[in-house]
Amino acid sequence: MCLIDTLTGLAQTQNDNVVNEEVGILHEKKIVKMPVEGSYYLTESASPMTIIQKDSLVHQDIYGIYNIRDDRFEIGSIAIAGEMVWKFEQGENIYIRASTLKPSLEEGDVFFKVLHEGLYDLYVAKEVVFKPSNYNLIMDTGSRSDTYIKEDVYYMFQDQKLVVKSKSIKKIGKFIAESRPSNKLKKPKTEATVKEWLAQMDE
Repeated sequence: MCLIDTLTGLAQTQNDNVVNEEVGILHEKKIVKMPVEGSYYLTESASPMTIIQKDSLVHQDIYGIYNIRDDRFEIGSIAIAGEMVWKFEQGENIYIRASTLKPSLEEGDVFFKVLHEGLYDLYVAKEVVFKPSNYNLIMDTGSRSDTYIKEDVYYMFQDQKLVVKSKSIKKIGKFIAESRPSNKLKKPKTEATVKEWLAQMDE
């Protein structure tokens, strides 16, 4: 073997070592499994709730938690499908199954948290969005974890008709303010101020 061939072979071996080393590092990064971030539960932990099923069966003051993603109530080792429930109460909050409250609604069958009922009915539903990891091995950028993100979706009705649906309470407030331009209350930009306006409109 000539000197050139020998040197070429050594160079190739060194390059292979570098490549193998880099592949090893990338492979090591790839197999690191990061925990999922976020939650697909309505609350952070189980708490007392009262569940009323559509067949009128009542579960009074039981410790449970609602799984938004799988649409079910988890009560210890027992699970109750969300579609079997028409109403539940947790703390000061009341939730009603959308299909029983507003049968004409052509949206997904979610649970509405009652914010106001009157001239206008206002509800909010929690939705869960799943965002998979977008980690880039080569650039070492992005999130290594899959993530669940909870979002509020507001629904406002008048006479059973859906008039506004938005993820922004400010959009609901804008609709209300435009319908009552003479109102002297603080501009409705939060849940609290929107509810205040709605209550005055009922008077």
